[in-house]
Formats: sequence, structure tokens, C-alpha cells
Amino acid sequence: MDYKRREEIFSKESISTRELQEIFEISMLANASLLMTKIKKETGDRLGIKGKIHIADYCKYFGIETDRYINPQADMEIPESIHPKRKMKFSAGYHEWNVFINGRIAYTFDDFSELINEDTTAKELAEMLIEQMTTDEEKGVQLNKWEIKDLKQEMIDRLNYHYGLDKENK
Repeated sequence: MDYKRREEIFSKESISTRELQEIFEISMLANASLLMTKIKKETGDRLGIKGKIHIADYCKYFGIETDRYINPQADMEIPESIHPKRKMKFSAGYHEWNVFINGRIAYTFDDFSELINEDTTAKELAEMLIEQMTTDEEKGVQLNKWEIKDLKQEMIDRLNYHYGLDKENK
């Protein structure tokens, strides 16, 4: 493979199975597919697209410094249309509230009723809780902006239902 072709492959957001086959000069596509599956398993598969891996996942798997291939100033964000979103649920417990991600408890909030007063809106409270959840040093949860958007709306709906916070705003 010449440098120009390598540059073409690594200048994109993702690498296809065929390109992986080409990079490593693998004779059978099935073997390149096995390598791709192994990379996805180990790095988390941030794209979630069959037959493609994100360039950063490739670099992470092989221990390659990403600045070798990726412009650190470039916006590496994945468009919402192809970004896999996890299912978010915000649910009341007995003395706590839980955030479920794909059916598993990801974060638990202790009773936060003392944060609620006559001026509190569900939106403000949801934003405060998401901030706490994503910045908690011990058990914080990483969310992308679309997951935050979904979770925020779920929280607003649940908080309004349980506490009637925004009844006068409707």
C-alpha cells in the first residue's frame, strides 16, 4: 500500500472491512471481518455500523497515538443520524431515583426533594441532576449530547408527573 492510499483511508472518520483488509494485506475478507469484530469488542464500537469502525477505535486498539492520523483540532463528533443511542429511563424508587441505560441501573440519585421549591422548574432540576451525574468523580456516567437530550426530556416528563413542577407553565 502506498502512502497516498493510506492517507485516503485515515483521513476519513471510519475504516471499512475492505480497507482493513487492504491495510494489513489480508487475503480473505472474512479474516479482516474477524479482526474488525475483535477491535469493536475491545474498544466499544462507537459507530455501531456493521462493516465499519471509527478511526479512533482503530488507533486505540493498536495503541497508535491519534495525532499521527487525526487532526486534534478537527471536530470528531459523529452525526446524530448514524450515532447509536442507548435507551434512557429515569425511574422513581422508594427513597431514590435511578437512571437506567439499556435496562441497567447506571446512576442512582438519593432523595433530592429538598432541591424543589415553588420556583423550581423540571428543566432546571433535570439539568442539575444530569450535571451531577456526568461530573461525579466516583460513579459518573459518560453520555453523548443526544443521550443527554433524551435523558433530559425523560427526566422533565417524570419530574412533572411526580412533582407537578411545570403545571402553571403549560
